[in-house]
Amino acid sequence: MAAKRKMNQKFDFTKRTATGKGVCRKIRSKNALPVVLYGPDFKEGLAGTVDAKAISVIANSPFHETTVVTLVMEDGS
Repeated sequence: MAAKRKMNQKFDFTKRTATGKGVCRKIRSKNALPVVLYGPDFKEGLAGTVDAKAISVIANSPFHETTVVTLVMEDGS
């Protein structure tokens, strides 16, 4: 079995306030993906969007399980 290569990728994360099925469909129609970020600083979740084309590169790569993703937010964090 071949060793898996580790990749690092950065994506622009745009915060959004609107949620729901209709809103998410509109986001997808604009070639973006609705995402929710969870973690120690975001217990309730932080809704946002990322570029669908950029994510598809990782999702369709053989290294999708070992890729580290860094989200760059509008405020620089």
